[in-house]
Amino acid sequence: MAKSYKLFKVLGNQKRLNIIKLLLRKEKLSVEVISKKIRSSYKSTSKHLLILESAGLVKRTQDKWWGFYGINRNKMADIRNIITTAKKVV
Repeated sequence: MAKSYKLFKVLGNQKRLNIIKLLLRKEKLSVEVISKKIRSSYKSTSKHLLILESAGLVKRTQDKWWGFYGINRNKMADIRNIITTAKKVV
């Protein structure tokens, strides 16, 4: 129950939910691309990604000088459950 509550709290923010939805469609994206797609500043997007990463929902990979974020595939079931439950409530 506590795990689900934490995930609901993390995904309760519309910007973070938009980031998850975006990353579900794309394999990996840079902070710059994510911030443009969700219409948020680079700094704000970085903070949202750190929260998602600390919850284990996204993973950061490094490719030379650039960092990319993608969905943590080990958490896919949790993400789908939370999104499905949220759709039922709304």
